[in-house]
Amino acid sequence: MVRVPSAAIDGFMDLIGELRLGLTALSRVLGDDGAPQAAQPSRATREEFRRLDRAVRQLYDGAISLRVVPIGTLFTRLLRPIRDTAVLVGKEVALTTVGEDVQVDKAMIEMLVDPLTHIVRNSVDHGIESPDLRLASGKPATGSIRIRARQTASLAIIEVEDDGAGIDGGRIRGKAIAKGLIGAAEAASLSDADALNLILLPGFSTRDEVTATSGRGVGMDIVLTAIKKLGGRLTIDSRLGAGTRMTIEFPVSAAMQRVLTVETAGQTIAIHERSVREVVEVRLDRLQRVGRRLTLSLRGRFLPVVDLGALLDLREPAPDILASHGAGNGTIVVADDGDSRIGLLIDRMAVRCEVFFKRLHPLIEHNPLIAGAAVIGTGGVMFALDTPALFARAAHWLEPEPDAPASPIAHEREEPCSAD
Repeated sequence: MVRVPSAAIDGFMDLIGELRLGLTALSRVLGDDGAPQAAQPSRATREEFRRLDRAVRQLYDGAISLRVVPIGTLFTRLLRPIRDTAVLVGKEVALTTVGEDVQVDKAMIEMLVDPLTHIVRNSVDHGIESPDLRLASGKPATGSIRIRARQTASLAIIEVEDDGAGIDGGRIRGKAIAKGLIGAAEAASLSDADALNLILLPGFSTRDEVTATSGRGVGMDIVLTAIKKLGGRLTIDSRLGAGTRMTIEFPVSAAMQRVLTVETAGQTIAIHERSVREVVEVRLDRLQRVGRRLTLSLRGRFLPVVDLGALLDLREPAPDILASHGAGNGTIVVADDGDSRIGLLIDRMAVRCEVFFKRLHPLIEHNPLIAGAAVIGTGGVMFALDTPALFARAAHWLEPEPDAPASPIAHEREEPCSAD
């Protein structure tokens, strides 16, 4: 084993990224991208280029593997919070873990420590019953928390499941109404599954008094924010009397991401593929105006639609959407932030590609709309949109207020993304 600073690996990745950009440029020179060339290279030259391209791709894949660590290193950091909370509230809890060998980017591990710590503490404090109550209900005195990790091609999934009392949807509704977080009519219209998500609202707490472990009105909303910040998604499943399972899905790598590139107002922008529900072609005369909102009836549901170029202040909002896009077909990206959906009207969809996001400059990283930046094949810079910030801006844009802030990414013109 050799200890290597993370900064050295990041520098190594940057150099390999430069190699890939160089190969992309060379591909254009050789005509491999389909562009016409005045003088065609020889067959031997093309074969040598393809061999070099394969070698660089293998080197790139190998370098990516240097950034990952077993997720078991995260699980071991949860042992003490579980034990300390159990002692504090007088409960007996046993932890079991599965999938410790799942490999995840080290940066993702660090970002997951706080939200996972809060989840397991909640499981002990709110989920697991006291030994007396467990014995009275026919359960063993010792409660169980099970953490399971698994992996798909591009996502890692962590499930935190306890065998406690579960979440009472009716009680959750009552608490949310009492705290003024939701109206009684809206709460009554929620299904039991949707009612569980009320615990994610800012200021929600089921405790009437503040204790050492809960009751401060902050917690799960912070967890949700942290998970969304790393590009993840949180879902809750609970059965009263049987327990609760919380599932976190997040990208395996913080640097390598699959994106959908779209063109709007002459600029190419990336949207994380995990935030895209679907892309639809529709006739623009199907769009309906409801007050100041444009909506599209899609599979029996009304989808709010915004012009992405106007939303980002890349062009002036058109009073009539047909005036700016014509009366023919339009392309709409249906984006999903886990809570709601919105349609983004774009000029043209480019390609799906896998890009390596570089560290943002300090002057850019404070921009809430930008989730990352990547150098693309032409040498230009492409920004990726932050989905939660995009949804927040869309909500503000649909209900305009005086002196609304302009988009900080406006007027930065970029080159199209290559498919390398």
